[in-house]
Amino acid sequence: RRMPMTEMESDCSSLSSSDVVGEVAVWVDVTSPQYNVVRYTAGFSELCGPSTAGVELLHWIKGREQRKMFLSWVQDNFNKYMHDGELDNGHCTIKMQLSPPHLQRFRLNVKAMIGEIEVRGDSDGEQASIHIIVQVKFSRICWVRQRSDSQNMHAKAST
Repeated sequence: RRMPMTEMESDCSSLSSSDVVGEVAVWVDVTSPQYNVVRYTAGFSELCGPSTAGVELLHWIKGREQRKMFLSWVQDNFNKYMHDGELDNGHCTIKMQLSPPHLQRFRLNVKAMIGEIEVRGDSDGEQASIHIIVQVKFSRICWVRQRSDSQNMHAKAST
């Protein structure tokens, strides 16, 4: 059973600006299969925990459907950028639920708006391969407690 958005939002504990240091943003290589993180802000580092080495953003996105939605969102915005030369960041936001590995043992997820995408290309110096780096900014961040297996079974039994 999917939890309605209003129910999800009521279980959400918002973070104030003092809870996270500055902007929460990440730069990912969208030419890598799992969207490898190549750069991040201090706010993202605080969100993702002590180890940011080797972070693959797609592994953090909760559920197959959300990953598909996110991939489609990135592709659509990248295509708009390539064809129009700019993005209307006021209209390119998406709601996601992330599951950073260090929060999984506490059964916590992070819900956020993702937006203000920025696209740039990087080359590997001598190598001819081009990496497309996309900056993704997170806003309206809140913590969501996952339901335990016993809560899920109780919810299924009551429906």
